[in-house]
Amino acid sequence: MSDSPPSFSTESAPRVHTAGKFLRLDGRKFVLHGATYGPFGPADRNHGLPAPGIVARDLSDMVDWGANTVRLYHPPPEWFLELCAERGLYVVVSIPWGDHVDFLRNPADVEAVIRTVREVAERLGSQPRVAALLVGNEIQSTLVRWLGPGRVRRLLETLIGTARAVAPRTLIGYANYPGTEFLQPDNADFTAFNVYLEDRAAMDRYLARLQNIAGDRPLIISEFGADAKSHGVERQAEILSWEHQLCQEHGVAGNIIFSWTDEWHRGGGLVTDWSFGLTARSRAPRPAWHALHGGPLPAAQLLPMPPPRVSVIVCTWNGAATLRPCLAALGRLNYPDYEVLLVDDGSTDAVPEIAREFPMVRHLRLEHAGLSAARNAGAAAAIGSILAYTDDDCMPDADWLTYVVWALRDPAMGAAGGPNIPPPAKSLAQACVTAAPGGPAHVLLSDRLAEHVPGCNLAVRRSVFDTIMGFDPKYHAAGDDVDFCWRLQEAGFGIAFHAAAMVWHDRRTTVKAFLRQQAGYGKAEALLMERHSGRFGAIGGARWRGMVYQPAMLRLMRNAGRIYSGLFGYAPFQVVYSQPLSEVSGLVTSLPWWLVMLIVAACGPWVPAALIPSGLMLAVTLIHTGRQAWRLRLPAPWSGRRGHWVLWGLLMAQPLVRGWSRLVWNFRFGSAPRGAWFSLRWRPWNLFRLSKPVSELCFWSEEGTGRDEWLAAMRGALEEKSIPSRPGDGWGDWDLEADANRWWRVRAATVTEYHEAPRRLTRIRFASRATGAYVLLQVLMVTVCAALAPGLKLHPLWCVGVYFLLNVVLETMHRHTVSRVAALASRTAVSAGLQPLHQKRAAAAVSMGDPPV
Repeated sequence: MSDSPPSFSTESAPRVHTAGKFLRLDGRKFVLHGATYGPFGPADRNHGLPAPGIVARDLSDMVDWGANTVRLYHPPPEWFLELCAERGLYVVVSIPWGDHVDFLRNPADVEAVIRTVREVAERLGSQPRVAALLVGNEIQSTLVRWLGPGRVRRLLETLIGTARAVAPRTLIGYANYPGTEFLQPDNADFTAFNVYLEDRAAMDRYLARLQNIAGDRPLIISEFGADAKSHGVERQAEILSWEHQLCQEHGVAGNIIFSWTDEWHRGGGLVTDWSFGLTARSRAPRPAWHALHGGPLPAAQLLPMPPPRVSVIVCTWNGAATLRPCLAALGRLNYPDYEVLLVDDGSTDAVPEIAREFPMVRHLRLEHAGLSAARNAGAAAAIGSILAYTDDDCMPDADWLTYVVWALRDPAMGAAGGPNIPPPAKSLAQACVTAAPGGPAHVLLSDRLAEHVPGCNLAVRRSVFDTIMGFDPKYHAAGDDVDFCWRLQEAGFGIAFHAAAMVWHDRRTTVKAFLRQQAGYGKAEALLMERHSGRFGAIGGARWRGMVYQPAMLRLMRNAGRIYSGLFGYAPFQVVYSQPLSEVSGLVTSLPWWLVMLIVAACGPWVPAALIPSGLMLAVTLIHTGRQAWRLRLPAPWSGRRGHWVLWGLLMAQPLVRGWSRLVWNFRFGSAPRGAWFSLRWRPWNLFRLSKPVSELCFWSEEGTGRDEWLAAMRGALEEKSIPSRPGDGWGDWDLEADANRWWRVRAATVTEYHEAPRRLTRIRFASRATGAYVLLQVLMVTVCAALAPGLKLHPLWCVGVYFLLNVVLETMHRHTVSRVAALASRTAVSAGLQPLHQKRAAAAVSMGDPPV
């Protein structure tokens, strides 16, 4: 078979696309199931593939095994895609570029990376058999720490945007791993992780975590494997078997095993130390091949036998506009024993006529009494042992009930729920409403335990429902689910959360409808304060114990935490320890803030100076909400300037409308919050630090010597010279700190780039940090200069000059100190077997992708 056959097109094949937490293909749910393939050599040698005849046999064997997907680490030629199309296989392709080196140092290198991604995406984007493109794969954690997580994430987002521009119908993502768990591009179509955990309980917990990290996107395990050489073939089969089952239990959208065969290359050579293959190099199947034979497991296998009867209850009041899709989705549920009850709370529109279109629906007609009364009426008429509630503007996933019932397998759980995900926006207003805070969201105490799940996706055991006496009928439109969840937990029951138990939930389509909804939420909060006053802060909203999983809130919280990278950046699971948005963030948009601002401004005609603080308060609010609007970037095609202005306005109006409504109804109900005014958290890492980068050194090794050897040698050298030093605590971006003198501490950050084995390039970056004594010295110098000026009758400029000269002396001492430390670092590196390298030659090594000779 020719390497370059005539132009091949498979446009008739259906495309894989995302649908909330899952993938879909040709109108049905599609779970990626396959294995990695290769590379079998360098990319410039037959695209890293064996001969076409061998490839054809391997792909046929994959199909016999049950695969529907194969993952490649190099862009394939057209003949490979043709072989896949003939066998019904889809391909996930990694786009290789120099992600193992300092790729952000040179702007020309960044442009080269973007150009590479664009060219590959343009060539493969027209091929329907290419299910997804990965714009990167496992950028090492120490390199990400060196470059800065924010800079790396922004580049990945640029690469994803570049690929999507030329391949709009192909899924685009990035293959992450636990070492950089925090590295999540916002614009990826799915979340992909390479995970190697050989303990079932640990993998079970981590999959639950990854599902929550993925948020509203599908989770794909892009690599998982076990080494048959170290574990034995039977243990390998056992590990892969339970991982396969866990992916089913967690509703993972794809699972790709590493690897199809033991024959694969890395760094230019054949790998012989590991045996991860489902087959040996001879292609003889291992026990793991047989254990995973047959393809992905259907969700229905999770159900106990016989499955409990579930009563799905939909309450509606004049909801004809969205009711038909809701009932149609309920008719497609993959659950063997359920009923659907439509509780009509006195509707005056076409609800009865729509209900008659669905014979499986039991229609209950009531006098209008409010949402809680309707939900209680549905429970009274239901015959199931589990009551599953959703709203008339929701469309549950086909496996919704299966995952909810699975989550309730623990008898300690009285209720369960999952995410409610907005479908793609149909207008600019809906896009802005979806992006803004204030929508319905679940609140999690842990990855599988909720404090609150919205009533649009809430299932409860009948016995527990009766124990807490159902919903409180005083809630007519909102707040009933919050009260229900809090009372359920007070009764000693837990609320299970399953990320795959999703429902589509339409957001409001106009700004007016959204603000009316927020006013309703404000009223509900005032009503909730009658019973749960201690759960509300004195200036406004609820004080949740858990984390609010609302996309806008999570995006705004991105910088409100710290990454723990471990000693020398080697922590295997590097997570962001996040905190809720600060009280200051909520204060500057709250109703009390605006009231104080207006009162102060109203004093302006009599006290003109009052306009200054009121103007500053307004500026703070505008700047704060403007920054938030910028960070909550709207998706295409709504990402223009107009969308930014609308979103900015919503960010200011939403807390005002909600706060005003809450205040008005507080007076009417006689309720008030009893929580603390503030719950400010001390964040010492946000304080200003007197530190600055000062120099950088590069070293080369032909024998595989890197940062670990230098750090060990440098610590010994500092100890020998009696210079106090300490390793990093894992919370910063540095590895070693030395007390160079009483004024300055010198910190060293290191990274090693892995070039063609065993050659390595190590970079060392020095930064100096002022000590407390230096700060006191600066204060003393300013004080003395200011005090001497009047007594000596000197012009103030003389004092400034003296202060400047003193700082020149200090800076000279500082440079001398850093030079001494850098010289010691260079001597230590040479003694450890590293060769000094000039920065330009190091940059050349990165640009060429090969080490300097």
